[in-house]
Amino acid sequence: MVTCIDGYQMALKGRAGPALGIAAIGSFIAGNHWNHRPHVRRPPLAEFAIRFGPPEYFSLTLLGLMMATLLAERPF
Repeated sequence: MVTCIDGYQMALKGRAGPALGIAAIGSFIAGNHWNHRPHVRRPPLAEFAIRFGPPEYFSLTLLGLMMATLLAERPF
């Protein structure tokens, strides 16, 4: 989302290339950070997720839709 907002403004100023470069570098750094961090928290998180049932999935879906609606109502 930030890439779209900031990238569009930079493209209007003729700087679309640097906007794409910044987005690509940021994505690379964030992806490497997640993949190279210790896998200490993943087993407990997986055990927690396995216990999810239909009520929890419904609640997460509803929360996601409500957040998307809330964020979409605000002007940029």
